[in-house]
Amino acid sequence: MTKYDNDGPNLEEEQMLEAEARRRGISVTQLRMLLAVPDSLVKDLVSDNSQRAPQAKPVSTVRGTGWQPERKLEQPPGILIMDRMMDAQDAVDRRALAKRLGG
Repeated sequence: MTKYDNDGPNLEEEQMLEAEARRRGISVTQLRMLLAVPDSLVKDLVSDNSQRAPQAKPVSTVRGTGWQPERKLEQPPGILIMDRMMDAQDAVDRRALAKRLGG
């Protein structure tokens, strides 16, 4: 048996669905949806959707201009260390160049 041998309801199942849908006064599609999901889940979904979401309270009611307080301009941390590392490498490079030039 391959996966394509049973590709949906057979004629007997289809006729049973149509008869049940007629008995309930709904379409076959509505009956299939009704059978696919339990009533309790649908009721929970409707209940969740109908309740208002709690509104978040504002943190502050004081209105401002949107400007941030000014900060003093200063070097980012670590710049002095980087300057010392580059000075040390410059000294190494100068010594190597002087050695190559014969000085």
